[in-house]
Amino acid sequence: MKPKDEWQLFAAYNKRMVGMDVLDKRGSLTRFKFVHSRRYQDVQMQFFIAALGGDPNVLMGLLRENPFHIDSW
Repeated sequence: MKPKDEWQLFAAYNKRMVGMDVLDKRGSLTRFKFVHSRRYQDVQMQFFIAALGGDPNVLMGLLRENPFHIDSW
């Protein structure tokens, strides 16, 4: 399989949005939690406000600015 060019853009975008923190390690088991960046949290709040407002144009604007925001799709 040959990766598509846009996959690299998606990977770069997500590295800035979501990370992981290790909670603990027990033998071969590692527990972790997902941590969303401040930028991700801001975009998510904009999404909630736009969704509650009911104007699809606002949602489209959010999607244009943040093309890989999963909830906007």
